[in-house]
Parts: sequence; structure tokens; C-alpha cells
Amino acid sequence: MRIIVGVVAVLLVAAGWLAVRQVQGIAPDLAAASRSDDSALDSVDRTPATTETPRPSEPEVVPRPKLVVDYDEFDFGVMNVGQSGRHTFTVRNAGNADLVLHEAGTTCKCTLVDMPGGRIKPGEERQVRLEWTTEKPTEHFRHGAGIWTNDPKIRQLKLVLTGKVRAFLSSSADSVVFPDVAAGEWRTQRITVFSQHWKRFNVTSVESSLPNLTWRIEPADADTLAQLEATSGYTLELKLDPDLPRGGFGGRLRIATETDELGLEKLPDPLELPVQGNRLGNYSFYGKIVQEGVFKLGRVAQRDGIRHKVYMYVRGATDNFQVEQIRTTPDFLHVRLVKDDSVATKRQRYRMEIEVPPGAPLVDYMAQRFGRIELDTNHPDLSHVELTVQFAVHP
Repeated sequence: MRIIVGVVAVLLVAAGWLAVRQVQGIAPDLAAASRSDDSALDSVDRTPATTETPRPSEPEVVPRPKLVVDYDEFDFGVMNVGQSGRHTFTVRNAGNADLVLHEAGTTCKCTLVDMPGGRIKPGEERQVRLEWTTEKPTEHFRHGAGIWTNDPKIRQLKLVLTGKVRAFLSSSADSVVFPDVAAGEWRTQRITVFSQHWKRFNVTSVESSLPNLTWRIEPADADTLAQLEATSGYTLELKLDPDLPRGGFGGRLRIATETDELGLEKLPDPLELPVQGNRLGNYSFYGKIVQEGVFKLGRVAQRDGIRHKVYMYVRGATDNFQVEQIRTTPDFLHVRLVKDDSVATKRQRYRMEIEVPPGAPLVDYMAQRFGRIELDTNHPDLSHVELTVQFAVHP
């Protein structure tokens, strides 16, 4: 019994010793494992985790032209009537594609003279030149040109020219006319030479190619200047001597000036005005067939014939004025002259009836030869009158 108890005690002691040894063997392993875990933890990046947002892709660059012009309107100030001018605009392409230009048209007073190269590369520039001519005075000249472009933001470029147009030197009439000057009659006409720009100027000379024309010059009055919108001027009274040959006449009037208020590169050329008129003789004819002193009856149907009437005015005729004889070529041309008192006039008036009778011969007095009417009268200055007649008789 004692032996058994002893054996059990020995076994218990041995078991305890083994348990202790196992515990001692496990502890170093656990410590090593613990140290290993601590090292692992120490090696872990403890920086807080972040979520990176992806960058957007770069937008696609679309090639586009970009038109740039420093200014699109030019004020030329004050110009003279009839003066020409020119101005150059600069057009640049600030885009990344070719800029294409096409003429879109101009106003009637402006011309697009030069637009070299309708295509402008990026970064390049071109010069566009406009020319214009002033035609009449105006306070507000505004004309220009249009240019089509392929710039999506400027489909049409408008280049504009502005300014004032004033007559540096002009006249109130484009010509001097003396209509129907009777024999022995003095005629006068008045014109005004003026400036819408100069406050003062002088007329240095007046010349006429007509020896029968004389003149007198005086400063224009305020009302006349106001009507012409003028700042200075002179009125010329022109007198025509009646000692002129019968018929139409013409010549020129030349007026030279000077001023110390130029505003131009040089003095304007002298004004040159045509002078024209008609010196009536002791007689005249009026009617729809009278053209430049010729009686034009036209083409006449043989079966129908034709009749016209014209009016003859006689100057200086007395009550006993008579047409003593009438002759015609061809002789079948009938002419009758009758005094007409139905209209009050200083001249004696006669109605002349001209007839190509029905059944007249076939003739042509239109080109190679002409008909003729001759009148013999008792007027001292009008003893013989010869008139030309044009007509043809056809079947």
C-alpha cells in the first residue's frame, strides 16, 4: 500500500514537473511570437488611407480662326466735293486656323481696292485698302465695304468711312444759259461763286471765251449764302450783248480764286462753267415736228397722206406784214400760212399748215436729199426764209 502511494506521489511530481517545463517552453515561443507581431505592426504604414480622384482628360482643341482688327471705322474729317481719298485697315488672324476673307460688296461711294490674299494664316495679317470719291456736300458721309469671313463670331466685317464733305469752291449753277435771246435784247444772268469751308476768299480773275459777255462782281448777301449753306461767296451778274449771230451759241466762263485758308494740298482748280444759249432771229417756228430747225414729217403712207401744223413767230413785223410767195420742193407739198391772233404775244403769230396729200408720188426726202419750203415776205429784215423738210412716201 505504501508502495502504491509512493508510486502515485512520484507520478504526480513527475507530471507537475512536465507541466512546468511545457509552460516554460511555450512562454518563450509566445514571447517571440509577441515580439514578432509587434515588429510586424511597427513595419505597417500607419498613414491614413486616401482615395485619389482621377484627373479629367484634356479637352480637344478645335481649330478656329479669330479675326482681329484694331478699328473698323475711320473718320477722314473734312473733304472737298469731288476729292478722292484712300485708307488702309489692318486685319489679323489671332486664331489657330486659316482666316478666309471674301468681298461682300461696297456702298456706291466706296471701292474695295486691295484685299491681297483671301486666306490669312494664324499669326499673320493683311491690309485692306478702301478708296472713295466725294460727289456732293453732306454733313454725314458714311460709306464702306463688307467682307465675309469664316470666323464663327464675326461672319461679316464692316469697314466704314465717315466724315464731312463740303464744297471748298463751287457755284450755284452748273452752267450759264441764255435761252431764246431775241434780236436786240440784252440778257442778264446771276450766279454765285461760294465756299462751304473757307470763311473768306477772293476772286482773282474772270475770263470768257464769248466776246459778247461782260460781268460785275459783288459780295453775296447773307440770305444767298444761307440758302447755299455757304460761309463766303460772290455774286456775278453776267450780261450778254445782243449783237450775236442767229442760232445757238456756246462758250466757257473761267473763274479763278485765292485764299489763305486752304485745308487742301493746293488751291482748287479755277471754276469752269459752260455758257450757252440761243439767239433768236426775226422769226422762229414751234411744233412737234420741228427738231433743230428741221421739219420732220417722217414716213407717210401713200394712201393716207399726212397733215401737220406748226406756229411761226415773227418779230418786228408791222400790221401790213405779208408772205408774198410760198414755194415747195417737191411741188406737191402743200403749205398754207394764216395769221393767228388767238394768243396774246409781243410777236405776230402765224399758223402754218403742211400737207402731204393722199396719193402723193413715192419719194424719199429723208437722207440723200431733202424737201424745202421757201417764203418771200415784205419784212425788211426777213425778205426770204428757207426751211428744210424731211419725209418719205411709201406704199
